[in-house]
Amino acid sequence: EPGPEPARTPPRYFLVQHLGAPDMVLSLYNDGATDPSLAPRYTYETESGLYAQAENPRFPAVTFDPGERLDSTFYTRKPPTSARMNELIGKQGGGGIVVSLAECLNRYGQVRAILADAEVRLPADPREVREWSLVMAVVGALNALDRDLVPEGGPEGSPEGDILVHGSGSYAVGDFDALSATELHRVDGVDDLRNVVLQATAL
Repeated sequence: EPGPEPARTPPRYFLVQHLGAPDMVLSLYNDGATDPSLAPRYTYETESGLYAQAENPRFPAVTFDPGERLDSTFYTRKPPTSARMNELIGKQGGGGIVVSLAECLNRYGQVRAILADAEVRLPADPREVREWSLVMAVVGALNALDRDLVPEGGPEGSPEGDILVHGSGSYAVGDFDALSATELHRVDGVDDLRNVVLQATAL
């Protein structure tokens, strides 16, 4: 007769954000506070031409610009889900990390190879990437492992734990047809938006 099923451990969640919107990671480690002053300070290094910090391993070690906005679609400021995620991570375990463009470029070839095994195509040239969400998620997981921010293994007596990366957005040049100038409409206010919508629905 088969034995009893092993107890299932609830999933642990690990947040990955970028310097342009690190609010959920700040909130997680600062009792809900998201003030930008809570992030570590960066110092410009003339030898590398990068800004660096070694104060907080949950933030990028290096960046081209401490104020960079790597991806406009990846998270928002003060998201309403932050408090709930803090609660889940507090009960079930997990954590969070922030990544930079410099870190994503440094590991781009490695990430491209990892995603290819999952049949996800990234262009050979990172300049063709138009949404960095998935690249950031994988880089964040790799950095977290390197910095011992993710507990190794699963529950006691179980096989080594797996990390499941959420299939966030990823697309590049060639994955879509760009709009021509004649298909773009300038909108300066509510009235302009109304007119554009009415014209589109009248077609």
